[in-house]
Amino acid sequence: MECVSTSSFSVALNGSLHGFFSGKRGLRQGDPISPALFLLSMEYFSRLVKRKTSDSEFNFHPKCEKLKITHLLFADDLMLFSQGDLPSIHILMECLREFRDISGLAVNTSKSCIFTAGI
Repeated sequence: MECVSTSSFSVALNGSLHGFFSGKRGLRQGDPISPALFLLSMEYFSRLVKRKTSDSEFNFHPKCEKLKITHLLFADDLMLFSQGDLPSIHILMECLREFRDISGLAVNTSKSCIFTAGI
């Protein structure tokens, strides 16, 4: 989980959180709980993207429009698809910002790529 650089932890006592602290290290590679944690967080992200891309300003990628595909998840990777126009890109960026603000998980830009085609 090297792509997650903003994780913090808290202790719950009697139903309320007490303080936050950074972990000394993350989950070990191959930890059996990693896929479950990824799926839980990406389920929320998927619902967020679905809600935000229902906006009439969002334009699907031409190859994804028929099936209305906005993103694909595989292992610990996420691929986002849209037309290359500014409103569509802004909507996807807003999804990433809102997800970061709610979950505390940020995109590691040094490990991320943007591919364009036909723009």
